[in-house]
Amino acid sequence: MNLRDSEITKTRKRHRCVWCGMHIEIGQSAHSSAWIWEGEFQTGYFHPECWSALNRSDYTEDGWTEGEQPRGVAVDKYGDPIPDRSIPELAQA
Repeated sequence: MNLRDSEITKTRKRHRCVWCGMHIEIGQSAHSSAWIWEGEFQTGYFHPECWSALNRSDYTEDGWTEGEQPRGVAVDKYGDPIPDRSIPELAQA
């Protein structure tokens, strides 16, 4: 996956998070993103914690099915959780 663009926006309408499949409600912050996957230009919205999970995960190389991941959870190629190092109590794990 080749990420092209991302910006944090406040949504003006309801969207579905590409990572977890849950709704992003009107007025919530979300990452609006564009990328190229297998030669196809694609766009989508992510919860901020799901965007962080995507960037920690192995799925930027192999892809994923929309909505198959738990909200805000990153996993490696073996399915093991990848901790968020930006949260101090998890950084020591």
